[in-house]
Amino acid sequence: MAFHESRGVKCGTDRALVWRSGQKQVGTNPGVPSRHTDILYSGNARQPDSSRQKTGISSQGQMWLGPDGDALLAARSGQLPQMAPRSPFNPNAKSFVPASERASGSVVANEADAQDRMPTYYNWLPFFRRGTVSGDAQSVRSCSSDLVHVAPWPWPEEQLRYLARKFVERAKQVGREELPPLAPFAKSVYDEFVQEGGSKMPSAEKFQWMLEVHIWKDFCEVWRANSAVNANTTVIGTRWNHKDDHNANLDLVAFVGDLFMHDLLSCKFIIMCLRTLVDNLRSDDEVQALQTMLTHVDDRLLQQDDPARYFFAEQLRPALADATLIQNLSDDGRERVLETSAIVNKWVSEYAPPALAVESPARQLPTAV
Repeated sequence: MAFHESRGVKCGTDRALVWRSGQKQVGTNPGVPSRHTDILYSGNARQPDSSRQKTGISSQGQMWLGPDGDALLAARSGQLPQMAPRSPFNPNAKSFVPASERASGSVVANEADAQDRMPTYYNWLPFFRRGTVSGDAQSVRSCSSDLVHVAPWPWPEEQLRYLARKFVERAKQVGREELPPLAPFAKSVYDEFVQEGGSKMPSAEKFQWMLEVHIWKDFCEVWRANSAVNANTTVIGTRWNHKDDHNANLDLVAFVGDLFMHDLLSCKFIIMCLRTLVDNLRSDDEVQALQTMLTHVDDRLLQQDDPARYFFAEQLRPALADATLIQNLSDDGRERVLETSAIVNKWVSEYAPPALAVESPARQLPTAV
């Protein structure tokens, strides 16, 4: 208990004893408002600073004045401002649906509820999800049209970037190989952007460019030997022990080849990806990725692009004939090398310059043991 002689106020935990002019009044606990008036007076001693003569509300909710006020310092608790009661319920909450009913409910209904809770810019996500799992051409066109036109026009750049990122993420989704190809839907979305604003529309060009940016980033992280993902990988052979990781990375390669076939990626970009695989060719995984890429593209790579012809003849073909690589591969890997080399030799003989078309004996593929 503290006693302030100069103020004439004695404060206790349970009771507040207040004196003024020799008259003692007993008040209730200052921290607990009551129906009775808690009257606190301030003494006249030791108030040299005029700045103390202010009006305020203490931490216990009591009103006080300076010494010149000589007035009522604490009012009835009912006179203090009261906060409006807050509802414990969320006014935007949906009605409760049991998990069993949610699991058996239609996907469209669930996505419609999700769309209501989305920001306006993200309300195209339900159409994106449906388009990525649909194999019907009419359904793909419908989803792409709804996706492009449901968002405010023109599309902001950050939304185009997010859309491109979603395509790359969905391409690496577990079990993607069991779903319809994703590239036709990406091409349909691009065509919708073009039809909305013309062939030179910024949204279509930005979407195509951002696809390249995100694909290249993930491709390098997966297939470059010095990337953060592969920094600690030194064993020759299968790089990924988990089958899902292996399939997801191959699905990304297949997605790249399919986008080239739908004119969303250039020949130059495909050669960049192939060169990345060749420069890091050290295991069955890279050989399988090469085979996957070449089986998802066609000979248009070499028809009109001279750098591609030289790359196939001068870099890709010798890399597949490297004896050290052959010795470190499994039987399946050696078989894939033979199949991939057959494709490469066929294209080189048809499209490469005559000086490069004929392979020297030193470059011939060694016989797998």
